[in-house]
Amino acid sequence: MTVFDRLFADSTLSQLQEKDVRDPLAHKRAEFKLPEGVVYLDGNSLGALPLTVPARLARVAEQEWGGQLIRSWTANDSASVGAEAAQDWMNLPDRVAAKIAPLIGAHPHEVAVGDSTSVNIFKLLAAALHMAPRSAA
Repeated sequence: MTVFDRLFADSTLSQLQEKDVRDPLAHKRAEFKLPEGVVYLDGNSLGALPLTVPARLARVAEQEWGGQLIRSWTANDSASVGAEAAQDWMNLPDRVAAKIAPLIGAHPHEVAVGDSTSVNIFKLLAAALHMAPRSAA
């Protein structure tokens, strides 16, 4: 029995459909690229593609990476604005953490954003192997 089955075992299809009609977030589905009739609940992926993302990715590739090159990594210390302004990618994790903090009842300095656990474990093991003494085999 799945979690879904346990949560809605006593609900009829019509009751579930009525809940869908009353769902205050139902309009959000139109903001994502989803095939008709698909319920996408995969938690181990990026999720459904927001419709605004392809244009944003193109802008990052063309302007921030292609046009600003290395300047997008550092804070904007010039008078440039718009596409010419630096993006300060280096401090992006701190800016994202500050946005997450109020959602979880924390202060911005109490939240850290970084790589996935798998990536961090790989980095740890790679660093440990690099530091380990080499045996003469």
